[in-house]
Amino acid sequence: MNVSIPSTRLVEPEGYTVYQLRIISDETNQLVSKRYSEFFELHRKLRKIVKPHPEFPSKRLVKKTDPRIVEYRRRGLESYIQELVNVESIHPLVLQFLDVKRGTERRIDSVSFATDEIKPVDLLDGPSHEKRARSSTTR
Repeated sequence: MNVSIPSTRLVEPEGYTVYQLRIISDETNQLVSKRYSEFFELHRKLRKIVKPHPEFPSKRLVKKTDPRIVEYRRRGLESYIQELVNVESIHPLVLQFLDVKRGTERRIDSVSFATDEIKPVDLLDGPSHEKRARSSTTR
């Protein structure tokens, strides 16, 4: 399984960032959106049962919407999740977090998946918040 975080999106006016995960495996090609707090909750659960656990990007940052902070966290979260999936047997909590399953409605076709441009997917807030979201793609 390959997981990357190619883009982020700032949700306004709430002022939080959504990290968009690209998940590729034999069973699925999908995009999943997660907030930093969701990653932190996964980390909190896993650090009690997975030893050693991967390094997690700092939670204590000022101006969490600053583009430099968002990029720092994106890279850190990407490294973190890659370490969690690059093991012989992926922990069930990680699979649940990634929402990996066959036939999901978030499955995307190989043509759109292969392009550099990823359309924002807001699984947390639905279409009503889409107008307030500002996309920021990292390449």
